[in-house]
Order: sequence, then structure tokens, then C-alpha cells
Amino acid sequence: MAFVGAVIFSQPLSAEVQSNRFQFDPATCSFGATLDRQFETFKKDYDELVAEAGFKYRIPNAEMQDGFERHQWFKLNVDGLNVSAISFEFDYQFVYFEEDFDTVRNRLIELGVPFPEGVFSAQKGGGIADNAMLFTPEEHYVWDPATQTSTRTLYGKSVIQCELPEFKRMAIKRGISVEELARIEPNPALWSRQVLELHEKALAARKAGEFLAAAADSGRVVELLDENGGAG
Repeated sequence: MAFVGAVIFSQPLSAEVQSNRFQFDPATCSFGATLDRQFETFKKDYDELVAEAGFKYRIPNAEMQDGFERHQWFKLNVDGLNVSAISFEFDYQFVYFEEDFDTVRNRLIELGVPFPEGVFSAQKGGGIADNAMLFTPEEHYVWDPATQTSTRTLYGKSVIQCELPEFKRMAIKRGISVEELARIEPNPALWSRQVLELHEKALAARKAGEFLAAAADSGRVVELLDENGGAG
């Protein structure tokens, strides 16, 4: 979700206006070839910031999470819609539009993006899938290191939000299932009963769709393996 009042570091980008197809797939959080390439480039810088900040295993710290949304201005015309910016916030990625909620929703429906029965209002948003929705964004406070001041910035009149857990993103990139990515062949010398139980708990959480809990348990598994000598 978007956070109001967060101090956001905005990364400027020279305007790149071009024609493109908007092909949104909630299952992979893909927005079409051009936007996907821009997200991939942007993500490398974002991941470095997350790592430097000490977010181990990409598990958000509730007290600092709203300080790690990163925006990038990006001008692009896609099938009659004008993208104004993109952003990341851990496992969430966002595409902002210059058009308002109703205009974007109507155009997305014309393009074949499904909006199941539910709430469809600019104030409450419109659901596209369990992990994706269109809504009206609020202003952010953008920090300017040069002037040491914050200014209120609106990145777009509407925005699509899509959530894709990092391990699921890795599995898609490798062309394998989440279960295959998570499969580990235990070394009896390293895997204590506690490690095995945590591993099984993490697998069960993934299967149930409880991705944050799965990430936490998997992270603890790695820590215990390191303690048992697995790092060497």
C-alpha cells in the first residue's frame, strides 16, 4: 500500500515518450515489455538500497518501511494512457498515470484487464486480482538533499499497485515453480531437528500463501544453518 507523509527520495529520469502496449498480468506483475525493462533497471538500484539498509531477507521493518518507497519519473504513452512514474516498495510495484481513476479503469477494461465484481470508486479503489488494484494516490513528501527540505509531490492521478513476493519473482525468472525453488536437500550434519521443523513450517506457509511468514521462517533456517557451519 502507499504511505502518506513518508519521506521519499525521488530519482529523476529524462522523458522517454513512446508508443507501447500495456499488457498487465497480475500473476507476474508484468506491465508490458517497455515498463518491465524500466522496472528491471530500477530494481537493481532499489535492491542495493534495501541491502545497504540491512533489511535481511527483504523482511520489512514496520518502523522504517514507509521510508523505502522509491519513485522514478517515467513518461510513456501506452495504448492511450500516459504513464507518469513508477515506484517500488519492497514486494510492491506501482505504475502511476496522468489520467484519473475512472479514465484509466475504463481504458483498462477496453484493453482486457479484468475488474471482478467489487468496489469500484476513486476513493476506495478497484480490485483487479488478490495482489493487484487500481486506486487514487495521495501526495508524498519528497526529500531534496540539496536544499534539505521536503516538498509535496503527486506522481499521478491514479496508480496500479501489484504485489509479487521476491522468492516468487525469482522462481518466475528462472522458469521454475515456487516449490522447486524452495526445495532443499538437507545435510544431516547441519540440519538439526529445529532447522527441519522450521523448514517444513516455511514450506507450509508458502503453500498457504502466507508469504511474509514464510520469508521469516526461511530466514531463520538460513541463520541456523550458518550457526551450524553451513556458511563455510
